[in-house]
Amino acid sequence: SSVDISKERAAVNLYKEFSKQSSVDISGERAAVNLYKEFPKQSSVDISGEEATWGESVSSIGGQLAGTIKEMAGGFIRSVGEMTFNPVDLALGKIGVEGLEKENRISDPVAEFGRELYRQGVEQTKASTPQNQTLGQKAVSTAVISLGTMIPGAIIAVATKQPNFLLASMGLVTFGQSYGEGREGGLDSESARTYGSIQGGIEMATEMLPVRFLFKAGSSPFKRLVSTIAADVPGENIATVTQSVNSWLYGLKEDLTVSELVEEMKVATLASMIGAPVQSGIASGVHAVL
Repeated sequence: SSVDISKERAAVNLYKEFSKQSSVDISGERAAVNLYKEFPKQSSVDISGEEATWGESVSSIGGQLAGTIKEMAGGFIRSVGEMTFNPVDLALGKIGVEGLEKENRISDPVAEFGRELYRQGVEQTKASTPQNQTLGQKAVSTAVISLGTMIPGAIIAVATKQPNFLLASMGLVTFGQSYGEGREGGLDSESARTYGSIQGGIEMATEMLPVRFLFKAGSSPFKRLVSTIAADVPGENIATVTQSVNSWLYGLKEDLTVSELVEEMKVATLASMIGAPVQSGIASGVHAVL
C-alpha cells in the first residue's frame, strides 16, 4: 500500500482523542474526522468496521494462495537447512568424522533463504487478506486455497493411483507452515520440528477417510460426494481443535479464546462443504476417464 502510516496513525489518534469529548475544538474535530474518513480502508488498522465485499474477497484469493505456498516452502526449506546433520552438507561432503565446521556449512544460507521466504509469505498473505470478511467469504477463501495446495499431490496420486501421495503432500504443507510459525514464534529448531510434525500428522490422520472415499473405485458420484462430506466435515473440525490446542500448548496461541476456536470451526465446516463437492466431482471425472 502507498499509505502514509504516520499520517494514518495521527488520524486514528485524533479520532480517538475527539470522539469521546463533549466540548471539543470544532476545527480540531473536523480535522480528525476528515483524516479518519480518508484512511479507513487502506491499512491493517481496522477503524472502519465495514465488511469486505465479495469482489475484494474473491480477488484476494490468488495473493493468499501465493503467500500460503511461500509459507509452506519457506518453512520446509528452513527446516532442512537447520537440521543438525544436514542432507545438503552431507551430499557435498561437508560432514566429516569430527562433525561440521561452522564456516563450511552450506545449509546456513539455505536456512536463511527459507526464513526470508516464509516471512515474505506471511506478509503477502496478510496484505492480501481483506479486513472484516464474513463467514462465507472466509470459507470460500479457505476452500479455494486448500484445493490449490492439494493440486501437486493430487496429480501424483492420480498418476500413480496411490492416494498416500496426496496425504503426504497435505502433511508436508502443514509441516512447512507450522515449522516456520514455530521458529518465528520463538521455538528452537528441534521444538519447531516436533511441533510441525504433530501438526502435519494431525492433518494426515484427519484426511485419511476423505481421501480414501475420493479414490474409491466403483462409487457413484452421489455416493462419493455424500461419503466425502460425511468424512471431511468432522475430520476438519477435529483437526481445527487439536491443531489449535497443540499451538496453545507450544505457546504460539496463548491468547486463544473459545469464541475464536468456534469461529475457526465454523469456517472449517463451511469450507469443507464447499470444497468437498469440487473434490468429489473431479475424482468422479478422473475415475470415469481411467
